[in-house]
Amino acid sequence: MELKLFGISHKTANLEMRESFVINNDHYSYIQNLLETKFAGEIDSIFVLTTCNRTEVYSYCRGEDSHQQFFQSIYKYLGCELEITKNFYQLSGIAAFKHMCSVASGIESRIIGEKEIFGQFKKANELFLNIGLNKRMLSMYTDAAIKIAKQVRSNTKIDHNPVSISSLVLNVFDEIFENPLDQNIITIGAGEVASGILNSLVNAGFQKLTFANRTPKKISLGNNISLSSRPLNKLDQLLLGKDIIISSISTDLPFIGKGLIENISAQRKNKPLVIIDLGVPRNAESSIKNIEQVYLFSLEDIESFSNENLKARESEAEKAKVLINDLCSINDEGLKEKVSRRELYSALTKLIQGATEDFKTKLLNSNDPIKALNEINDAEIKLPKNINDIESYALRSMIREIIDVA
Repeated sequence: MELKLFGISHKTANLEMRESFVINNDHYSYIQNLLETKFAGEIDSIFVLTTCNRTEVYSYCRGEDSHQQFFQSIYKYLGCELEITKNFYQLSGIAAFKHMCSVASGIESRIIGEKEIFGQFKKANELFLNIGLNKRMLSMYTDAAIKIAKQVRSNTKIDHNPVSISSLVLNVFDEIFENPLDQNIITIGAGEVASGILNSLVNAGFQKLTFANRTPKKISLGNNISLSSRPLNKLDQLLLGKDIIISSISTDLPFIGKGLIENISAQRKNKPLVIIDLGVPRNAESSIKNIEQVYLFSLEDIESFSNENLKARESEAEKAKVLINDLCSINDEGLKEKVSRRELYSALTKLIQGATEDFKTKLLNSNDPIKALNEINDAEIKLPKNINDIESYALRSMIREIIDVA
């Protein structure tokens, strides 16, 4: 088995394209059913990373055919119609591992070095460990990627003078309003991005803040401030009197419509209304941008403000790539050894548990344990191909340990 990856990102597709290939909580049960039925014994475990700029699926998979079939199953299930060779990338082995580490480190982000991705990676890893989809061998890779990302951030200046989504949002306010702090702001959503923006607004001195969410939520902010969410069932009333709307909710269809914004805009007497849509898929209808005195910014629009400190971050990114390459090469050898030993241990356990006591005794005393193991009459269980690469003393040790436990 080998680490595999397929994904789509801001480097291969624009926002509208990426919206057609988003994997969220609603899809996990389908994926789990695939692993237990169609890909039983072929795909050991998976890890999905879905952020504003990417959707990536890592798997620990037996072969290329299974990997391609798994990708096609997800592709068709989501009803995606993008060009596979143009809009998606697929990697295997050490290349997939290096990419995983680069993503967690922030090197692959649109805003190089941004900090949000590291937290998103850790959160996704924890989620897939908890729901039982990321297990055994694959979890060793995700854990190693987190450690390497920490080393990269500690040993380079990739996140010095960081440009985050929150800081870019504040830049937009400065461009449009003469007195940004006087504006009434509503944020919609309670995820990591929304929480980060609320914290930045409080730290910047904004006080006219409203927080809305689909379910009741309380967010603790700086300066001993906390906000309790308002329900979204009366959105038209919530948005009245607001100068800035920031939304980052996971939704299949836009819930901020053109008609709603036209009604609100008509009551503002030519005062500008700013809508910042950070959702993927988008939360606001794109036709809203045609309304006079309404400024609609998508995630890609916001990220176009990220040129500040770009050269410095690109320079550090090159250093980080060299460091990741070295760390991945070192870690990959160690991971392969651990994985091989774990696979071998599992196969030996199955074989020995079905053997007679006489055979177990012969096995322990044999000068050729591999030959003895192959004499077990169990055609359904095959030893890993790399068993002959395992040193005899290690194999004997594992056999003794298994028999003692049994």
